[in-house]
Amino acid sequence: MLATYGAIYNGHFGSLQRFDERTASYKLERICINLRDTAQRRSLITSSATSHIGDKAFEDAIREYQLEEQDNIEASESGVS
Repeated sequence: MLATYGAIYNGHFGSLQRFDERTASYKLERICINLRDTAQRRSLITSSATSHIGDKAFEDAIREYQLEEQDNIEASESGVS
């Protein structure tokens, strides 16, 4: 079974939230910046490319997530897995 975008996003976001909560007292800002910079270099993305995500991209992602959630609800109500 292929994971949906929403499931992957929720899992990743949950991990980031737990990381933030459990490391808040350690003041890891420099490590986080280093991780971001390293990830950008490895993915060949420049910081100027990631500095702004347009509202339309957020709206599209939210809409996609809502449609997937609606499909999941309808499938569970009809007994399809």
